[in-house]
Amino acid sequence: MVLELLKVQELLEVQKLLKVWEVQELLEVGAECFQNQTEKTSGKKSDQTAHHQSKTLKYTETQMSMNSEKMEGERKTQLDKHD
Repeated sequence: MVLELLKVQELLEVQKLLKVWEVQELLEVGAECFQNQTEKTSGKKSDQTAHHQSKTLKYTETQMSMNSEKMEGERKTQLDKHD
């Protein structure tokens, strides 16, 4: 009887350890999935940011070019008035 109780107690301890290991494994898998998802998301965000910055830069360059042409035109008009 005592031997059977010891075996049952030992089995319960083993069962507890297995549950702890299962939970730890699930947590590790969940953490890995979360990290992968975060990396994918941040990668997309950085791509979107780079795209937005590229568009902003192109717009700024266009505006500067237009302003330069406008100023050049105004300068020529002023020079023509003085001649």
